[in-house]
Amino acid sequence: MGRSAALWLWWIWLMPVTALALDSNLTLQQLHHRSWSGTAEENGPGQVGAIAQTSDGYLWLGTHYSLFRFDGNAFERYATTDGKTVATVSSLLSIPGGGLWVGLRRGGVSLIRDGELTDYGPGSGFPTGAVYGLAQDHDGDVWAAANDGLARFDGVRWHTVSTDWGFPGNNARAVFVDRNGTLWAASESRLFYLPRGSHRFLDADQPVGWVSQITQTRDGTLWIAELHPGRVRPILFSGEAPQPLDVVSAGLAADRDGNLWIGTQGEGLLRLPDAGHNLSTSTNSLAAAVQHYGHLDGLSADDIEPVFEDAAGNVWVGTSAGLDRFRHATLVPADLPGGARNIALAEEASGMLWAGSSNRPLMHRFAGRWHTSDVPPPITSAFSDAKGDVWLGGPNGIWRAHRGVLRRVTALPPTAQAEASVRAMARDGDGALWVSINRSGLFRWYGEAWQLTSPPTTHPSQTMPVSATSDAQGRVWFGYRDDLLVMRDGDDVRQWGRQDGLDIGNVAAISATRQHLWLGGTNGAALFDGKRFHAIASGGPFTGIHAIIETPAEIADDHLGDSPAWGDLWLHTQTGVLQIPAGEITRVLGEPGYRVRFRRFEGDDDLPNDAFRIHPVPSAIQGRDGRLWFATVTGVVSVDPSRTQARSPPPEPRLTALSADTSSYPLASPIASQASLSARPRRIAIDYTAIDLSRPESVRFRYRLRGYDTRWHDAGHRRQAIYTRLGPGDYRFEVEASSSSGVWNPRPASLSLHIAPAFYQTWTFRGLCLLIISVLLWVGYRYRMRLAAAQLRARLEARHAERERIARELHDTLLQSIQALVLHFQAAADRMPIDDPARQAMARALDRADEVIDEGRDRVMSLHRASADTGLAERLARASRERPDARYPTCHVTTQGNPKPLRTRVENEAYWIGHEALCNALHHADATRITVTLCHAPDGFSLSVSDDGTGIPGHYLTPSGRPGHWGLPHMQERARQLGGNLELDSQAGLGTTVRLTVPAALAYRYHPSRHHPSRRRRWRFGRT
Repeated sequence: MGRSAALWLWWIWLMPVTALALDSNLTLQQLHHRSWSGTAEENGPGQVGAIAQTSDGYLWLGTHYSLFRFDGNAFERYATTDGKTVATVSSLLSIPGGGLWVGLRRGGVSLIRDGELTDYGPGSGFPTGAVYGLAQDHDGDVWAAANDGLARFDGVRWHTVSTDWGFPGNNARAVFVDRNGTLWAASESRLFYLPRGSHRFLDADQPVGWVSQITQTRDGTLWIAELHPGRVRPILFSGEAPQPLDVVSAGLAADRDGNLWIGTQGEGLLRLPDAGHNLSTSTNSLAAAVQHYGHLDGLSADDIEPVFEDAAGNVWVGTSAGLDRFRHATLVPADLPGGARNIALAEEASGMLWAGSSNRPLMHRFAGRWHTSDVPPPITSAFSDAKGDVWLGGPNGIWRAHRGVLRRVTALPPTAQAEASVRAMARDGDGALWVSINRSGLFRWYGEAWQLTSPPTTHPSQTMPVSATSDAQGRVWFGYRDDLLVMRDGDDVRQWGRQDGLDIGNVAAISATRQHLWLGGTNGAALFDGKRFHAIASGGPFTGIHAIIETPAEIADDHLGDSPAWGDLWLHTQTGVLQIPAGEITRVLGEPGYRVRFRRFEGDDDLPNDAFRIHPVPSAIQGRDGRLWFATVTGVVSVDPSRTQARSPPPEPRLTALSADTSSYPLASPIASQASLSARPRRIAIDYTAIDLSRPESVRFRYRLRGYDTRWHDAGHRRQAIYTRLGPGDYRFEVEASSSSGVWNPRPASLSLHIAPAFYQTWTFRGLCLLIISVLLWVGYRYRMRLAAAQLRARLEARHAERERIARELHDTLLQSIQALVLHFQAAADRMPIDDPARQAMARALDRADEVIDEGRDRVMSLHRASADTGLAERLARASRERPDARYPTCHVTTQGNPKPLRTRVENEAYWIGHEALCNALHHADATRITVTLCHAPDGFSLSVSDDGTGIPGHYLTPSGRPGHWGLPHMQERARQLGGNLELDSQAGLGTTVRLTVPAALAYRYHPSRHHPSRRRRWRFGRT
């Protein structure tokens, strides 16, 4: 079975079979009652004068000062969207489609439909005076009984019924439509009726007083309440009428079970159970059968006006002090004599229920009443054998009840300890009685003698069983502590334990049906098929099982497809009464590990339903009529399994209000609506509800906001969702409701929300801001670039000025001083003889000094030229021509690729690296040809200087170069500072190549976007 199918079956199990009426076999005190008073603490209405229920499930309450709407949880004073209210309500009528007619005590009527309120005042077709009653016939016409006449609404307008209709009275006191469609109307002294389709009233030949209410019971009898002279009686057209009930009544209602409810003026609430039956069997007076419920029983007040039965079978009573509700109590108290504790239950074949306790004499229930016997307490165990006899046991002995006659069978065995309790009893097919006695063991009573049986194990905890039962074959089964099950069939004794798969702890409950053996213990429940154990439920709510009952299959839910081989399973646990449907048992047996669904009966209000922790067990039995009886802490309660089939589906959630900050927004529909909110709401509150007039306290909610929430929020019983600081956009709010069954209604109420953006939250505003920011960034970037360019220009100018200053200083000081020294030395040399070796040496020194002066002059000239607006190739070409001499080699400067602007620093450093390489080639290489190549490639810039000279010795080809010379180290340092790479390739006799490479991102002023075909520029400089 798929998951969806299982959920659907579970949903079917929860759907209503019939509406749950109030059992006429129960007294008013056995029904569940709750009241709401008109005090500030209760926040309920006072002086309720009219009650109705609209098709949406709301209960409407008319009071002497306002109109209220009630969802079972909270009262809401009715007001239209423009603040208009209704006052002095005297009568109410719900019509199909959700409309509600409101009769006013000051005169006139109002119609509430689709949130609109329409008034029909006295005059223009409607009689004056208070409106006492409203009714709708089977043709859809609405009738109103007013103080000054009878009126009819044909769907468009009201018409006062004239004498042409045969209604002669000037006053109409009550109006009612029976199940056949006949309209009944009472004047000030007569009762009239209008058959369906007729246009003339007939006199019922029934003189009446002031009729306040008319109703009809299930048997078809018409009942009236007369304020004057103050009586309630049936309208009978034949036979002897019984003595009427002498009460002043303004409220009269007949429920679906045929019970007549009477609200009195000052005498509380009366109920005539099964009025039709009591009417046929009573010829004199009905008063003996009437039940009473008053202020001392918990009624909000004894002064009652309306009595009303809603769609779920609840009966509502409006009093002068508030509102009262009566409904069926699932767990009905047995109304035992007060103070009875530790109750052991058993029922005879005749239906007589026996109850023994630890502190009260033995009792039995017969004809709905409890009777006390002379058997003293305590009674600690009771059971019913296969013949229907009841056996009871305690420290004082064993008793047997046969056909209502109770006799003592025997005392406990002499070997039993003093005041020992009887823990469990069972009777086998031979008629022998098996009795488990606390701390003494298991005994067999047969042939007027006791026989002690040997314990099944040597374990001290398994001296005697804690539960016992017999099956249809006459075998007896005993449950022991610590997972031990023993079966005795004559001399055949078998046992099963943990090694056989039994895992429920102490076996405290055993139930044998014709087909199955059920076991309940401290850890769960199991099914034994004679070969192996099947775990049904364990842990959590299934702990501490004191009784286990399988209802007959015909009582099980027949909506689950083919009739199962078993019925529903009922467990009495320490957490309450649990019901597992037959379909769930089928599934758990077919799917190992499946966790069963169940229904919990948690009692009503302060009625506990948990069993006693120690004894007696079992704490629950099933009567001959199918009713289940449970012994609880406070007494005995019962439940009718057949009535539990009348389940209600989960309530439908409804939206009630929407507000954002201080603004309220109307809802088009309580089921599905939509709203547009203003920008930037700080607090959004969504109110919702689910109408369950029977058990509103069991309704739970969960909600989510699609577009914001990622999961459902469990709101519990809270009926408002709050969201703060939601951003603009579209959202969808959904809320679901569930009843006590735990199943969620599959149709959530939804609200689509659109939150408008503020002007600064629009895409236009964001785009404008982005544009402004982009412009500001661009302006800032341009300003920064200009500032950087200015700073660079200033640094270059400062550098240029410094170079000029250095050049001037060198020219004006150092070179001039050296020149002066050379002149002095030349003068000294001229005075020396020509053939003097010293003069020749000095002449050579002077020649070298001239070379130094020429070289210094060249350096000064290069400082001046460095700032000239010339390209790198031209600067290197000029450097090669600084020493025009016949013995200097030819130098060629070549450019490859598409020349691109180099960064200033790269151009300067590359020049000095090339200049150093050229100088080395010109002065030291003895080369005949030098080639300088500048390559502007897309991936980077490169400069190479090659010659065909003698080359550089290998031991000088290191980063440190030749000792005492700094050319190569300086070239390496300049290349590193640029982020480039310097390569030196030299071989003896083959020349030298110096190559500088710089990546494009560091070399060019901008990265080249595409590759251009190579261009070649070439300068050729020959000898001069």
